[in-house]
Amino acid sequence: ITISGLTAATTYHIKLKAVTDAGDSEFSSATSITTPFSVEYLVIAGGGGGGWDVGGGGGAGGYRTNVVGATSGGGASAEASILISTGTYAVTVGGSGAKSSTLSVDGSDGTQSIFSTITSTGGGGGASYSGARPGRNGGSGGGGMGYSQTSLGGTGVSGQGYAGGATVGGGAAASSSSGGGGGAGGVGTTGTSSVGAGNAVNGGPGVASSITGSSVTRAQGGRGATDSWNGYASATTNSGNGGDGGGTGDSAQNGASGIVIVRYVTTDATNRTFTVGAGLTSTTTTSGSYTV
Repeated sequence: ITISGLTAATTYHIKLKAVTDAGDSEFSSATSITTPFSVEYLVIAGGGGGGWDVGGGGGAGGYRTNVVGATSGGGASAEASILISTGTYAVTVGGSGAKSSTLSVDGSDGTQSIFSTITSTGGGGGASYSGARPGRNGGSGGGGMGYSQTSLGGTGVSGQGYAGGATVGGGAAASSSSGGGGGAGGVGTTGTSSVGAGNAVNGGPGVASSITGSSVTRAQGGRGATDSWNGYASATTNSGNGGDGGGTGDSAQNGASGIVIVRYVTTDATNRTFTVGAGLTSTTTTSGSYTV
């Protein structure tokens, strides 16, 4: 039996009876059914760590959202609506990718973030100084190795982010930067010898979201370094940003942790309780007609 035309987030009490030529049965006991309701989400994975010594920038964590009118990573449109009802839903907040601390090892990838059936891929680590190393693949890709080397940026995941910046060989090694990490909103900057010693190229831009009521840009790629650059900065916690590549020695930066944000129309969840499992930290606020 299918009953159509019901209202979302509403509890119905349903009784059945049999109707035959010989007569009708008694009504059955009432069965209660609560219809599901839609939620909007922003799921960002952890950003990749920066590469060691003239290192490539870490790629931003994969960026997925279904907020109406918003943009997912990689230039994709907002995803389809998702319905939830009483039950348990998986939530994982992606961890940050560690910076590289040695020449022969690239920055580590960030880890995935999950909400229900939605999984965002961790950002790719930035390449370290040891040959023409490419950036690592991820939600957004890490930047390739520079210092007069020609290398590729890591690839991004379709619908989540962009590739890391490649590098163009030639010119003075000390003036040649590694590539910037890819961001949710664009490809990391290509590294060339025209950057100049002591400077860096930008990672790819992030994407702004107003899911919390205020516009916040997240999932930016880390910067790609030249020799002796020391303008690096820590990635903002829970932004999914990639870590900056190191200028000289052990100066690369870790990527940022990811975040999972869910909002719903407040009146859709009347008399419902949402509980976050052990090991996760959450906050709840309201913004207009939404609970976030």
